[in-house]
Amino acid sequence: AGFDTNPYSTSLENPEFGGDITARLRPYLEVNNPGALLAFKGRASLDYGFLPGAVNPDTRAGRRVLRNAGGDLEVNRGGMFNFAVGDTVSWNSDLGVAVIGSLLNRVHNQLRAGVGMMPGGGTLQLRLGYAFDFTKYIDIQGNQGLIADGVLDTMKHGLTLRSDYRFLPKTGVFASVGAGWQTYPFTNTQPQAFPLTAMIGVQGNILPKLAGLASVGYSNPFVVDNTGLVTGGVIGVIGQVEAQWAPTPQTNLGGGFQRRFDPIALYQYVGNSRFYGRLQQTLLGRFSFGLNAGYSILEFGDEEGGGQALTDRQTGRLDGNLDVGVTAAYFFYDWLSLGITNNTDYRHTNASDVSNPAEPINLGYVRNVTLVLASIRY
Repeated sequence: AGFDTNPYSTSLENPEFGGDITARLRPYLEVNNPGALLAFKGRASLDYGFLPGAVNPDTRAGRRVLRNAGGDLEVNRGGMFNFAVGDTVSWNSDLGVAVIGSLLNRVHNQLRAGVGMMPGGGTLQLRLGYAFDFTKYIDIQGNQGLIADGVLDTMKHGLTLRSDYRFLPKTGVFASVGAGWQTYPFTNTQPQAFPLTAMIGVQGNILPKLAGLASVGYSNPFVVDNTGLVTGGVIGVIGQVEAQWAPTPQTNLGGGFQRRFDPIALYQYVGNSRFYGRLQQTLLGRFSFGLNAGYSILEFGDEEGGGQALTDRQTGRLDGNLDVGVTAAYFFYDWLSLGITNNTDYRHTNASDVSNPAEPINLGYVRNVTLVLASIRY
């Protein structure tokens, strides 16, 4: 339980305050059987949260309900040939964005399958994986608009081939290539995308207490609308650089930079250049402290609103997003802990809402959530 200053991520220029007390209950059940011949892992969870409207009665309409169930089965793990299959399904009701009292209700399913080969005792590994994602939004409030029109409903196919070669016991090089197909099955106002990614890199231990990752590659969402290919000019250089340092068993530091491109609804694509860092510290075996921070530069392609302007930046939208999370917890027993967490999210953008052209409102916002946590795990 705690306080959320901006549960609907409303604009800094919106005079309507939406902060409220919040409470959440998150039970889950997990089963894990790590067998060599047959391994299985399954999880079912519920994340239920509500806002009583103690500060602003309009926030009372928002109830966060996330239901998730999934499992993964792997055959012959560690053998020369192995096979894996899994599926995850979720039904989520989330608080909307920018409008107090709005809700987003969606169903999502992901099917995964893959085969692997490890000739020569594991020095070389080859993996081929396939994923099918389907997301359907439901207009539970009868607002019509983009949700009712099916503009946000997506169907994605993805195929990835990766090879790893280990030239030291804990260090190796890798190469991967991925291709996909993204469509919007319930509308003809959104373009299709055929994302392609290729990457090479090296990862593993540099020193006994220092590990790293470095990769570089190319990615293009290859978005095709009724005019043809519209992302041919994307400078799709991608990659990641990361370092992890564990000076003591109780301390872990890490940080890095990652750049990637993805097709998304309502825009041709989004490019994300992200700097991030983290710290995990344990004291006296009972107290733990964690800090995670990151800054993302989001480059959006042209709007694809089906002829409807979504913002005043139909081309050239650029966002910056700063996120900082701090968690402190004390473990009375291995299965019982009490803690506090604080998460801050600051979004600034050059885009403004155009629902009221006479008074455009910038879509930048600040949100801070502070929660006291009690956790029991059996």
